[in-house]
Amino acid sequence: REMNTLKLLIADSNKEYATELKKEFEKMPEVVVVGIAGDGVECIEYINGDILIEPVSNIEINEEICSFNKSFDDIKGQEGLKRALMIGAGAMHNILMIGPPGAGKTALAQWIFEGMAQHGTACLYLNLEMSREQMLARSISRIAAQGGDKVTPAEVLQGYKWTIEQEDAVKTAADEYKRSIAPRMVYNPDGVTADLDSIMQYLEAEATRAEAAGLPAPIVILDYLQVVTGGQREEKADLIQRAVKALKDFAINHNTVVFAIMAQNRESNRTGISSMESGRDTSNLEYGADLLLGLDFTKCLYRNGQKGKSKDELTPEEKQLKTLKVHKSRFSADGAQVDLRFDGATMSFHQLVTDFDEPPQKAKRI
Repeated sequence: REMNTLKLLIADSNKEYATELKKEFEKMPEVVVVGIAGDGVECIEYINGDILIEPVSNIEINEEICSFNKSFDDIKGQEGLKRALMIGAGAMHNILMIGPPGAGKTALAQWIFEGMAQHGTACLYLNLEMSREQMLARSISRIAAQGGDKVTPAEVLQGYKWTIEQEDAVKTAADEYKRSIAPRMVYNPDGVTADLDSIMQYLEAEATRAEAAGLPAPIVILDYLQVVTGGQREEKADLIQRAVKALKDFAINHNTVVFAIMAQNRESNRTGISSMESGRDTSNLEYGADLLLGLDFTKCLYRNGQKGKSKDELTPEEKQLKTLKVHKSRFSADGAQVDLRFDGATMSFHQLVTDFDEPPQKAKRI
């Protein structure tokens, strides 16, 4: 308190809520809000002079990230997953997801960002391994499953073999996709290759075009990081570091989000479990992410004092069980997780429990 004025620093990882709180405090003439911190730890570091908090007048709230929440409004029983994705979301630019092959990383990313597209957020999805047609077939399969029809992505692509029932299901799902998702969702745009410079040139052009029209820059999904190419003599680890830096700079400069999927090293693939050190050729760049998510095989995890199975020991039914974990969040506690069942035939996820699994007490920030 100085000269009858109370200087207030708000600590809240949800910037949307914190901004509303700031507006209420600013109605009081004796209160000056000096900034918004991510949590109590940042408040203490600010008071001790260890860090600087950007003044609230200069803070831009990333509205798109709030549609992480809205993208699950029409999906029942997904509160745990919603909270896992929303944790610390208010100030993130750089999100990484890691997990073993077959865990469903691409399907989960499609689900998240198609949900965001449905709620008005423009998304650019660059899958460097699958064609646009393959990605769309997955989407149509999932939408059909939501309507009670089971048509696999492979069957979607084989129109000449459709039964009458499959044809009706595919056309209905395709119409829904065209109406509610396609206007703000672009898969594998023409002319963009796996070359990093090609990718960044396209992204900059699209962001500039959107901003010139008075619109926010699109959210970018890169699937996956290790497939990006660069110069002939560029080491893979150096290329990945350069890619992550370029993508993060893009996200910060255009106030948007980049979501990148990463491959794991052999040991993590063998165990079926991700960790902070699981990245392949990444030189521990995971530690620089604003949010690091892991999608693992549930039965491979150590739980309730029981050692998990190796990935090779899992039955087909056990392979359907996945756990989404928050390995690291720059603005809130790590360790949150939620269990899911993944139906690979229709690319659909279903939450197994209604309660969110909070991180252990020692992982919480106070």
